[in-house]
Amino acid sequence: MIEKDAGTACCELDLTEVTLLPVEIAASVKKCAGRGAENIWYCMKDEKDIVLVNAGGKSFEWPEGCDYLWSGVRPMLKFSGNGNGKLDIGGRFRIAGHTFTIISQGMALCDELIFHKALTLTEVKAATLPADSSDVTPEEKEKFDMIRNNPQENPCTTEGIENILSQWIEKNNLKISGTDCRNTVEIVDNAD
Repeated sequence: MIEKDAGTACCELDLTEVTLLPVEIAASVKKCAGRGAENIWYCMKDEKDIVLVNAGGKSFEWPEGCDYLWSGVRPMLKFSGNGNGKLDIGGRFRIAGHTFTIISQGMALCDELIFHKALTLTEVKAATLPADSSDVTPEEKEKFDMIRNNPQENPCTTEGIENILSQWIEKNNLKISGTDCRNTVEIVDNAD
């Protein structure tokens, strides 16, 4: 364990990946800290598909008559070790300005959103429907095509999520994998 100062306990974790939570375990984690509108967030449906989930961790269906809604990204950190025995499942730590809760051995989920925006139904359709879909109105078609041509800008795509996460990693100078993947985290509390 590393002592940052007299009142702050810290330890080091070797981060191996920053990703999204698999949707099949989303219902077993606590809801996001903050406003109710922040409780719609992205999970991985499979290796290449993103799905929105609600506060209960269930796949989210777009509400009838809704033009836009707030949604966001809660990164999941994968790491090796347990902070020299200082972090157990249910324990919490801070890194990059956010609090994470350990949800299983070697995995911690952010307690809040690192990114959020007003998401439009057109962005969801652009990520999920075929380009020639009849579910796209003529008014949506031009915007739909523009969004599809820039998937790295759409958080409803794996490219968009990877872009958001890589910018967050770079901004916070997190070290992931490789020979130097050790990051200092501040222990908030342990599950003891």
